[in-house]
Amino acid sequence: MTCNLCGGGARQFLWNVKGYKIFRCPTCDLIYADVSRENLRNAYESDYYRKIYPGYETDRNVHNMNNKVILDAIEGFSKGGKLLEIGSAFGFFLKSAEDRGWHVVGFETSNYASTVAREKFGLDVRNADFLTQPVEGKYDFVCLLDTLEHLTDPSSVIQKIVGILSPKGGIIITTADINSFPSRLFGKRWRMIAPPFHIYYYTLKTLSHLLTKHGLTIVSVKYSGKYQNLGSILQYSLGISKARFPVIPIYVNLRDIMTVIARIRA
Repeated sequence: MTCNLCGGGARQFLWNVKGYKIFRCPTCDLIYADVSRENLRNAYESDYYRKIYPGYETDRNVHNMNNKVILDAIEGFSKGGKLLEIGSAFGFFLKSAEDRGWHVVGFETSNYASTVAREKFGLDVRNADFLTQPVEGKYDFVCLLDTLEHLTDPSSVIQKIVGILSPKGGIIITTADINSFPSRLFGKRWRMIAPPFHIYYYTLKTLSHLLTKHGLTIVSVKYSGKYQNLGSILQYSLGISKARFPVIPIYVNLRDIMTVIARIRA
């Protein structure tokens, strides 16, 4: 397995987590798990939302609070137009964007999640791999929200995104920062080390390298927190059913998630 960022073949073993080996590229410092497409077959179907992310749909109003923050950030650079999201799940973000006047399209490899997006919200969410499908037209913004770390070939995805961006278009990425204090404190027990679902682990340096490699320039970096349902936190961390609690949004910021906006280099 060569490095997805620099193409180097050498790798330094770091950890074994849940049976998956995690390596560091000594050339560019990208950290990644040795995960194959076969490991991910059917990984994001209904069981994912029942076991890995229980109650995802019932937390919609909390997700929408986060969607507003992201859309406010995007609209600081682009006031509207065509927006595409890769990894759109149930379509909560796309629906929020549509309600604000954006023309939206989504790609989602989960048949289960994309069906919810189409049937419940009437969204154009395609149950397909973005890399293998033709994409018509140009887009003003492309969104990878907690998605980049899940991709098996992120470099090719960024390359294709650049090809569909309008001349003043942009890309927004939220992903974990493995150089953050929580990551350095907890090491392989950091909450974001989660193979096979999380494959690639970026620092701001390696993410900047990836974007620059494909002709993009970073114009904004923020370490923003998220609103989360207290019940979901208790269920995930302690196994206490969230059904026992009302939805209580709380703002959590461990400063280990980057929100990066980049645009085509002039």
